[in-house]
Amino acid sequence: MKYLYYILSLSLLVACSGEDFLDEAEPSINSAPETFENNTALDNLIRGAYFNMKTPGDLGTMDLLIYQTVTTDIAELKEYANIVSGARNMLPIYLRQPEINDIRFVEFPWAGAYTMLYNVNTVLQFYEQNEPPADGLESWVPRIRGEAYFLRAFAHYLLATTYAPPYSSDPQASSIILLTEPPAAPTDYQGLATNQEVYDQIISDLKNAIELLPEEYDPSLHPEDYQDRAKRDAARFLLAKTYFLMGNEFWNAGQDGDGGALEQINTIIDSERYPLVQSDSLQQVFLPKGLNQKASETVWYATYYFRNAWRAPRLERMYSDFTGRRDRGIAMSKATLEQIGWNDSTVAQQDERYNDWFRRYEAGEDPAFSAEEDEDSYNVWCAKFTDRTANFVVFRSPELYLMRATMRLAGGDAAGAAEDLNVTRTRAGLAPLATATEAEVSAEWIKEMGFEGRRLFYLQATQQQVPPGDRVGAQMIPYSDPSLVRDLPRVELVRNPAIAGE
Repeated sequence: MKYLYYILSLSLLVACSGEDFLDEAEPSINSAPETFENNTALDNLIRGAYFNMKTPGDLGTMDLLIYQTVTTDIAELKEYANIVSGARNMLPIYLRQPEINDIRFVEFPWAGAYTMLYNVNTVLQFYEQNEPPADGLESWVPRIRGEAYFLRAFAHYLLATTYAPPYSSDPQASSIILLTEPPAAPTDYQGLATNQEVYDQIISDLKNAIELLPEEYDPSLHPEDYQDRAKRDAARFLLAKTYFLMGNEFWNAGQDGDGGALEQINTIIDSERYPLVQSDSLQQVFLPKGLNQKASETVWYATYYFRNAWRAPRLERMYSDFTGRRDRGIAMSKATLEQIGWNDSTVAQQDERYNDWFRRYEAGEDPAFSAEEDEDSYNVWCAKFTDRTANFVVFRSPELYLMRATMRLAGGDAAGAAEDLNVTRTRAGLAPLATATEAEVSAEWIKEMGFEGRRLFYLQATQQQVPPGDRVGAQMIPYSDPSLVRDLPRVELVRNPAIAGE
């Protein structure tokens, strides 16, 4: 696939503003020599894959989580903000216009993901074809291979959930380019795999990762920076999410006789390694930064501090920048606020998540925008991501309880679903429930995981229709509606004859 050979130069040459560019970033960790004389060089390629997960340039693969929010009903895009034009134009995402495929949000995450895949496939291919270098670090090899499998699965997962229709809607539908080995040449073009092929590979890679990854960091065995990287439970978590998303036939029984999503969820919850934060300020969930700094409920995070990313995640800029800049432009929709009862500030303030993770401005109070720019009498903004160099939480344990609550309710166990909802509700200061309804489960997903890229995931996993939110003239659409699937980047369609006409 010719496009892959342009990616590294793109990530190095893309224009970034001074404050976004990290002068001390280390693009050299992406270098892939023809031979490897030590295991450290292979570990550096894995480090490079984590780096490319958050780059190239202005938007990275991790920012596809923004897509999972902005394209749904819970987001309201403000057209007076800076993110509706120019390089960071989010309007086609919000308006569900997949045919507009030459914007950075479509192109850059795709490029970053395939650079990740180039790195990890180089590592896996080397170990498959060669004995590990005899440098005294042979004990690293299982962990390095485990990280490569996990990151390959994660890259394919983010791509498939953005650029392909939901698995449950059509397992044989054309999906994404499935990359399991480094391209042999610039003209090594590849076509699109099916959903079935992509998800089979994700599951296989995650099972390999679970076998190979260590449970915890061991300073006598692992390099110091492994503290910030994926452990076994990250692979278990992603396998649970993958099965959950594939449809309810995979919730209690997965592939090859395993227990599906529920088995992975129970394994992590029963370990008691990730208790929910109990604090006077729930903002502490999203504030830790630095080596091995995380909240108790965090299962896996991505680092954005010194030398760990090209620039800060765009969730901070688009959702939670309260410095007065005009890039913050995605608020919670009024339709969603009414749905969950947060349109009434008195009711909303009973929930500690509203108080700590969201910010309400009445007309004229917003430091970035004047009252004349917005006809709304108030807006509620996400305030989870106020520190742009904090360790970005990718997986945290409340989502496990919400997935299990959803599964229990679907199986007729309303009391069991309430038990799981109460884990997050009581932490937020709300009264426990005796039984749960679908509306209460849906509302809890929004209150707990809102703006973390879970809304479309939940609706597609449960195969519900997607409401219009505040979009003028929009209607309810099926979870599998083509408008929710991004077209492949224009540059890929132009350069790759193997997917011509897709």
